[in-house]
Amino acid sequence: MKLVVDVDNPYGPEVSFADLQLHGQWVEFYGLLALLRTEPARRDDFIDAERLHAMADWGTKKVESVRKEVSRHCKGLAARGLAVLDSQGKTKLWRLKIAPELIEFRPSRASVERWIRSHTRKTVLDEQWVEQLACLVAAQTALRTGEGENARELVRAISSFISPDLEAWAGLVDARATDYYVDALDNPDALDALADEFEKSGHAAGRSVGIRIRARIGIRKRILDPHEQYTQLGKIAADVERGGDIGALAPVLNTLGILATRTDQPDEAVHHHLRAAALFGISADYNSLQAAIFNVANARVKARQLAGELPDALCLRLLDLSLHVCDAFAVGKDSVQAEIAGVHWSMDIGDIEAARRYIDSGSRLVASLDSSFEQASFLLARARLGLGDAKSPHDVVRDLTAARRQFVALGVDEPLADIDAMLRRARKDR
Repeated sequence: MKLVVDVDNPYGPEVSFADLQLHGQWVEFYGLLALLRTEPARRDDFIDAERLHAMADWGTKKVESVRKEVSRHCKGLAARGLAVLDSQGKTKLWRLKIAPELIEFRPSRASVERWIRSHTRKTVLDEQWVEQLACLVAAQTALRTGEGENARELVRAISSFISPDLEAWAGLVDARATDYYVDALDNPDALDALADEFEKSGHAAGRSVGIRIRARIGIRKRILDPHEQYTQLGKIAADVERGGDIGALAPVLNTLGILATRTDQPDEAVHHHLRAAALFGISADYNSLQAAIFNVANARVKARQLAGELPDALCLRLLDLSLHVCDAFAVGKDSVQAEIAGVHWSMDIGDIEAARRYIDSGSRLVASLDSSFEQASFLLARARLGLGDAKSPHDVVRDLTAARRQFVALGVDEPLADIDAMLRRARKDR
């Protein structure tokens, strides 16, 4: 079946298919859908009632009336046996099912695009827009400073977003905040419902967010099932690469690198992290760039450990490069993992002076973080330095006792044996 959008018709703009000729608001409706369907990168996208409401003819109705009218139109087509439209979900999203090559624009696609643009009302910058923007900016700011619980409360306070793009942004903020706030061991599936919701989105932004949430799920489950997550994300990465969404591909590659390190594939990890770093640089995502560079350093340390070797100067150079990105672009304020690693790697090679620098750098940040895990890990690193540094001003026993208490409260058992051994040594040295 052929569909024709004709904005040069002497009797007025018209859409025709099968035995139907439609005019007025339906030229806006099918014009929008036809333009999307013939744009390769967006041919599977849907439109919603809010987008339709922005058109001149449809804008005279309430949004709910727009939904009902299109719903009746879809039922009428179905009664005629015309498989023209595809709809999705309770939110009533619509797209064309007709193949792009069966769509004709008269006099040209560019002419129809100009006509649609001329019939699109300007976005009304009302108080609700401003309030939702301000809320998301505040939530994003809270994330940067490690206040995950606050960020999550801010975005969840909005019951309905007026734009699918704002909703997608809020979903990503919610996922990141949940990742910080909800312990992965207690609830490894905390993000699954969000990922499912956005992966099925009829909008490009929503699908991109769904992919990014899948990447965060891979990190959350890196301890429980790293091999399975590596396989799943490898398939997602291949699909995303074909689609060209480098913004979503970069975090997937970065997570693949983390999983590869976890499964003793450090060479694969370096490959993934270096690619991710380049893509983060292209998209000017400096917070993720510093994390990717830090992850390259982690992968190199892992490779050397598997070979029975200690960290080397290149490991610390990568770590310092990551911290330089943090300082230069004012990012990385939500974690002190790089500084903690710097302390341990420096102590491994006996460079106490370098370990002191990393402790000093981390001390300025750790007190502002919500994360008990970050604080406990930092106290453990500071205690390790204190055991080897006679000039350390910190009470090693107090640091170790506080770290142990926090790890126990979090249900993290892995460091407890080392902490107990360090406590015995510290008390003996008193």
